Amino acid sequence: MLGQLNFDDADNPRNVLEEFFEDVVRFLRMVAFNEEPNWRPSFRESLIGPMQAATEGLNYHSDRARKRIRELDEDQIRDHGLSGSELRFKLAVINDAYGASGGTWTFPGWRRLIEAIDVLLESILAATGAGTAVSEVKDYIGLSVVDE
Repeated sequence: MLGQLNFDDADNPRNVLEEFFEDVVRFLRMVAFNEEPNWRPSFRESLIGPMQAATEGLNYHSDRARKRIRELDEDQIRDHGLSGSELRFKLAVINDAYGASGGTWTFPGWRRLIEAIDVLLESILAATGAGTAVSEVKDYIGLSVVDE
């Protein structure tokens, strides 16, 4: 889960990347349904229903991306910094950004967490050639937050 990403297996990056992708989808769904204990922003009322519906459809995209992650060759993984110390560092930044909330949601904290997730997510999508639906829903969730 985000905030507790396991990078002990960073030398076997496909497993780590698949788990990360699943965790991002789970996190987005939990945020959209206000079930994520550390991140409960106020959303624009008119956007809650469409946002929640959009997160329900992410499993399809996640399954396709995870399939493509399993098919990555070693060069693709290395070219996108998706293994070893580079992957460990990326996961550590995400864990730190998630934990920095201290259980209290703030917009700057959200922005840092989303940016940290985005960097790794975009690397995965670029390496796999998978669609950007998960990344786009993530961005639109951020745009659905009531300005604080």
